[in-house]
Amino acid sequence: MSKRFTLWSSVEMWDREDIQNAIEEAQAEYPSDTEEEAYNVVIENNDYYFDDTKSELESISLPESIIVIGKIGRWNGTVQGYREVDNLEDCLDFGCCDYKEWYIDRWGNFRSTGYHHDGRNDYLYRMWKPEISEEQRENFRDKIYYGKVTPGDISKYTTRLGDYIAEHYGWEISRKRTVKA
Repeated sequence: MSKRFTLWSSVEMWDREDIQNAIEEAQAEYPSDTEEEAYNVVIENNDYYFDDTKSELESISLPESIIVIGKIGRWNGTVQGYREVDNLEDCLDFGCCDYKEWYIDRWGNFRSTGYHHDGRNDYLYRMWKPEISEEQRENFRDKIYYGKVTPGDISKYTTRLGDYIAEHYGWEISRKRTVKA
């Protein structure tokens, strides 16, 4: 399966041809608008779609909290880190990037990528498995922090979120549970 499901993307929205088409559509709907005003309509529509996506994710309840594993591109290299959130809509609260996208990859993992002036940030969103103790969670967090986490560790302590999101949207995703870190 090579299919990827995009929940929301400002990256796709910024394709020149797509922007020009959106501007032309906005000008057709509002003929008195200048190109700049039409461009602002396009931006507002994209922001509306983002808010709508966030609302959709808010309606999906999960049995456990989420750990976000991030690779952060900085001016002095890439660092790895983590953050924990309580629900799916909080996964869309990662700022600091000029262009962002959230998607389910071909392995059923919920991910996002953000681009900014120093580089690129990649996030993998996973839900804790219910049987994982607090001590095991802490050991896993340490592995992330020290850059020692492996795909096997990720599969052992967490589960993918793509199944919950795909079910909500009616998407068919692979049942093969593979983590590509």
